[in-house]
Amino acid sequence: MRLVVLLVIYCSVLFGCNNDDLKGFTFGDVKTISGAPVSNAEIHILYVNQEPARKMQPSTTINFSLLVASEVSFSTKRFGSNEIIEEFSEVLFRAGNHTITLLDSLYTNGLYEYFLETGAASYQNKIHITRTEEQLKNSFVPLTYTDRSGSFQFQTSILGVGERIDYTIKAGESASYSIDNEIELIAIKKGEIIARKTMLISKGSENQVSLIVD
Repeated sequence: MRLVVLLVIYCSVLFGCNNDDLKGFTFGDVKTISGAPVSNAEIHILYVNQEPARKMQPSTTINFSLLVASEVSFSTKRFGSNEIIEEFSEVLFRAGNHTITLLDSLYTNGLYEYFLETGAASYQNKIHITRTEEQLKNSFVPLTYTDRSGSFQFQTSILGVGERIDYTIKAGESASYSIDNEIELIAIKKGEIIARKTMLISKGSENQVSLIVD
């Protein structure tokens, strides 16, 4: 079987959590200049220094081939988390070439993984999504939303900071890059960016950020 890829705990701040529990999370809030919280804002990120990824324009299409008819199971999830994005289990595919097209709107900027099993073999790979800010205004499911107090949080691992991404330049020639830790967080409401801030993300520490609406 040949597989060709054309693209790439919540811890509540309540009783029982210590500082170690908070490591690996990014916490933030969105507020107006006067300090009023902005609720239900979409939180997305932009990769600041990822020119190789932008040049690749990775697809959310996965091609694979089967020598014989087989039951196939497939799933995608956010990298470093248990959050399943899409999945199907034990679906019979005929022998031949096949394409799985991911539901594009479910994948905002971030790092994802896919898992493909055919019974005889299994495959796992990373999918690095790098959309422009204009694309993010068009109804992509965000990393998270702000709550009533204007606060948000997510696992830092889903950004993929420091992870190596391999890609093909042309037939027989490949290259790689590492996901940079300079990240711009943006808050979107009603299809417009209302606040943004760039920060350096630390994988091993608690990250905190405030986004102020002009």
